[in-house]
Amino acid sequence: MSVRQACRTLSLSRTVYFYQSDTRRDEPVIQALTELAERYPRYGFKKLFQLLRRQGSHSNH
Repeated sequence: MSVRQACRTLSLSRTVYFYQSDTRRDEPVIQALTELAERYPRYGFKKLFQLLRRQGSHSNH
């Protein structure tokens, strides 16, 4: 079965099938969150995200 037929059968877009995420863009944000999580272990993601914003990081949530 071809990819086109399989995607049509599953009602899945072929672009979704071939999508590959680019995690290299997110490495600075992941590193900053990891450092903050180690410094403030009781804080959840929402609080850590606020700390990142206060530090000047304006990446998308």
